[in-house]
Amino acid sequence: MFQRLTRLMAAAFFLASVAGCSWVRDNLDGCLKGFRVQFTVDGVAPIPTKGAQSVTDLIYEVNDVSLFVFDSEGTYVGRFGEDGDVLKQNGYAIDVPVGPGRYKVVAWTGADNENYELSSLREGVSGIKDLELLVSRDENNRQDNYLHPVWHGIRTDIEVLPGRYPSYSVELKKINKNFVLVLQDMKGNSIKGDTFTYEIQSANGRMGHDASLLRDDVINYGAYLVESEDLSSDAATGVENPQVTYSVARAELNTTRLHENNRTRLVVRERATGTLVLDIDLIRYILLTRERYEGAVGRKLTDQEYLDAEDNFSLMFVMMPTGSIVNPYALVEFRINGWVVRLQDAIL
Repeated sequence: MFQRLTRLMAAAFFLASVAGCSWVRDNLDGCLKGFRVQFTVDGVAPIPTKGAQSVTDLIYEVNDVSLFVFDSEGTYVGRFGEDGDVLKQNGYAIDVPVGPGRYKVVAWTGADNENYELSSLREGVSGIKDLELLVSRDENNRQDNYLHPVWHGIRTDIEVLPGRYPSYSVELKKINKNFVLVLQDMKGNSIKGDTFTYEIQSANGRMGHDASLLRDDVINYGAYLVESEDLSSDAATGVENPQVTYSVARAELNTTRLHENNRTRLVVRERATGTLVLDIDLIRYILLTRERYEGAVGRKLTDQEYLDAEDNFSLMFVMMPTGSIVNPYALVEFRINGWVVRLQDAIL
């Protein structure tokens, strides 16, 4: 595995370099050459990752780290990284044994599994723009699996001088977006989870070295979990009533990076008939809550900053059955992350 190989190479380089010399971090004539990379987390990342300072704090969802190194011209130098328990070490960092020069680095974490594919690069031949991350999908452009969390970071101003071994930090941002959908009948009638099919439709499965969205087919991200959840309350008043029990439909979906200019829709249909129940412009819908999120983080954000910062969305749709075959439900109210969105503000 590439991680074991790069570990051995780095270790051999280290032993050869430090033999017979003292370890002084800022003056390493005749000692280790190269630079060290540590990781921080996007400053507006949401709870529970907000405030985390290293990959160690993210170990509950990060199992591997890959650092792609390029020279000043953007030519591929090598891939370095680790996986497994070594990431749990306090102050985890990657040592990159290279000579003096200027470098660019791109970090991808969590992408070393069957749901993603990272480009194969050739040292001295491939360029930084050849590095891409592709989300796997079947022949019908469907992806119904739980996508392991992926984080991305880039830094382009690394400089290594003779006799120095500098440390640089790379800020990581989470790429994945997770959605929990709840569909509730306003009259308190039970709705089973498998009554519907659920999809997020977006052409966001191919990303460049800088995590920008590249041209791609629309992927249909299906629900990886569908269930019915029992509630005990009065549907009309919201007053808890243990004697009244009914079910709501609940589904969990995920996708990758959301972009303000990329068409992304949430589509719900009746499973038996294929009748459309909901078709939501997901991006514009989410952006209706940006100002509320700004209040939580304490500063103004652009639309794209908000889409990149928030990674968990809870969507609740309260619907009224109409009795119509064509339009079986009328949307009465919906909420995102607990906030009620006025229907006149929503873009369906």
